Amino acid sequence: HRKNILDIVSKVSPKEERFIHQAVFKYCYFALGSVIPWFFVMYIKQSSFFEKGQQNDSITEDGVHFPKLLEYVKTLPFKEVGRIKVFCTYPGAGVLIHRDGPVQEHSDHNINLFFGQGYRPTFVYDEVEKRKIYLEEGARSYYFNNRDFHGVDSEPSFRYTVRVDGTFTDEMC
Repeated sequence: HRKNILDIVSKVSPKEERFIHQAVFKYCYFALGSVIPWFFVMYIKQSSFFEKGQQNDSITEDGVHFPKLLEYVKTLPFKEVGRIKVFCTYPGAGVLIHRDGPVQEHSDHNINLFFGQGYRPTFVYDEVEKRKIYLEEGARSYYFNNRDFHGVDSEPSFRYTVRVDGTFTDEMC
């Protein structure tokens, strides 16, 4: 399966790069029976996964339709803003417990924002105690070390999250 996934990734043209996650998720769903964690991901501003905190002023074709969001992002406590994307989970499908990269000190600065229906059952997973530590009720945004285990419990409707990656200001750090 690893060879097939690498083959999928290598055949995606730069113009289609925004669809790479969807292609890999679909392969894993059909070939391995895995859960698709995100119904879709729409990039407002794109950079590579491992360089997501680096400055990049290019807004995607989709991003130009969100001028108010882009203005709002300028008010957040970042020195630099890298990747900005919108996640959508579909009804009845949560986000499985996972890490966004190898274990290390908090180096991936990002803020996630909820809107519409408010609070989401988002958690950091304590792998020693085997328990979920949830956001406070009413939370509309959060940040944490995404190198720690985390996830979102399923909900009965479509839910959207905006994720903004970048480098926090010294004060925020």
